[in-house]
Amino acid sequence: MVPNTRKTGTYYSLYAFVLFSVTVGVYAQASSRCSTWDEDLDYVNNLDTSVSLWEKNDCPLIDCAIRCNQDPSCLSYFHSPSLQICLGTQSYKRGLPSSKTIDQGWQYYTKREYCDGDYIFNQTLGLCYKLHVESKTFNDAMTACEAEGAKMMIVRNQNEMNFINTVVSSTVGAGTRLYVGVRAIGATRAWQLFNGQNGTYLPWGYGEPNNLNGNQNCVLLINGYYYDDPCDVLHPFFCQRFI
Repeated sequence: MVPNTRKTGTYYSLYAFVLFSVTVGVYAQASSRCSTWDEDLDYVNNLDTSVSLWEKNDCPLIDCAIRCNQDPSCLSYFHSPSLQICLGTQSYKRGLPSSKTIDQGWQYYTKREYCDGDYIFNQTLGLCYKLHVESKTFNDAMTACEAEGAKMMIVRNQNEMNFINTVVSSTVGAGTRLYVGVRAIGATRAWQLFNGQNGTYLPWGYGEPNNLNGNQNCVLLINGYYYDDPCDVLHPFFCQRFI
C-alpha cells in the first residue's frame, strides 16, 4: 500500500488526472527550456585540456541528456543537480572548467549511440534510463519499454537508487509514484524481476509489503522506497537498457 490515505472512485480519478497534468506540464516546460544552448565557450579544464563547451542554465538532468543526444557535436556532458546547469562538451574528458567546483555536485555522463533519443547514459552504472511521464498500467508500461528495446527499470543497489532519485527530483518532482519492474509471483508472493530472478535489493517502506485488499502485486517507487500496489493503476515509469 502506498503511503497516506488511498483515494478511491471519482476522487482518486481526479487526483490522478491532476498529478498527471502537473507532471506532463513540468516536463514539457523543462524540455522547452533546454532546447538550445545558452552560450558557446572554450575553456581549459582541470586536466589542462582545452575543449569546447556549451552551457545551459535552468536545465534538469533528463533534459540535459536530451540536449546532448540531439546535438551531433556533443559527446559528453556534466550536470549539477543543485545548480540545474548542463554543460555539453566535444570531448570525453572528465575535467570541469576551473570556474566550476566539486562542491557544486557536478556529475559526468557520456553520450553513447545505444542511449539514443531521450535515454540517459550513466557511465558509472553502465545503464541507459528513460523516464516516461505518460502514466500507464504495469503491463502497458512493460509493453512500452519492450517496444523501445528496453525493460522496465529495476534498481539493483543504493547507488542506482541515488541516481534515480536525482532524476525524479529534478524532473517530475520528489514524491512522484513510479512503477518499477518487480511484481509478486505465485501463492508465496515471491518478488520477481522482469528477468525471472527473485529481487535481492528491495528497499521496502515502513510496513511494506502488506498486500492490502489482496491485490497489490506490483511495486511503486516513492522517494527511494518500495510500496506494493495494484497493477491496473496508471503511473509514470522508467525504462532501462543494460550495457
